[in-house]
Amino acid sequence: MTTAVPLLYILGKQAEAARLLDEMQQTFPGISPQNPLLYVTLKPIDDILARQRELGDESAPANVREIFQLLSKTEP
Repeated sequence: MTTAVPLLYILGKQAEAARLLDEMQQTFPGISPQNPLLYVTLKPIDDILARQRELGDESAPANVREIFQLLSKTEP
């Protein structure tokens, strides 16, 4: 479920990603992509985002943490 949040965001479904993140935060307060157990599944997404940046795509977020931050500021 945690990987669905950044994937939805990347696929242009920010409202759905924000709703899912909100639901996750209600169930698991303090959920964070920095959590070592969650990061195991999120690291491949970070790697892809980093590679996009290396190739010059500045439009995508730099990492999953940034996606979570952007969505936390968004009204679902």
